[in-house]
Amino acid sequence: MDPRSLIGPLLLVGAVACAGSPAVKPYAAVHRAVDERPSVLLEAVQQSAIAQGWEIVQVDPSEGVVELLEPLPEEGAATMRHRWWFQVEGGELRVAMRLEVRFDPTKDDRWVTSRVVCRGYEYLREEAQVARVLEMIPTATAVLAASTAPLAGKRRAGR
Repeated sequence: MDPRSLIGPLLLVGAVACAGSPAVKPYAAVHRAVDERPSVLLEAVQQSAIAQGWEIVQVDPSEGVVELLEPLPEEGAATMRHRWWFQVEGGELRVAMRLEVRFDPTKDDRWVTSRVVCRGYEYLREEAQVARVLEMIPTATAVLAASTAPLAGKRRAGR
């Protein structure tokens, strides 16, 4: 199947979602300046995902990226999920999310998505996730400290 044939269903989904306001705009990631070490922020993202029961798809510390999947309740034959990307770079945390839909998993296992949102889209989910990550900084700091702490007071056998 030609991927361009999926544009119609996606635009239809977008038009329904934007009922009353048919205008759309390109999706833009949320950016927030954060004065914290990248390793702490990446760990905070992972701790937030674990607390929410999300799947961690990929962690790439060299790129400062964590990719996550948030499952959503099924709607009829369609399966939906949010795919999230968190990137830490240059003192900034970027958060992006895409709704992915599999219209009929029994007939077609492909996930489709759109890169546009309603003109009035306010990025509230993304802002909420930024807040959750920032709340997890103390937990992330403790996890990292525990994983790098020396084995104080422990001796090897025979010493």
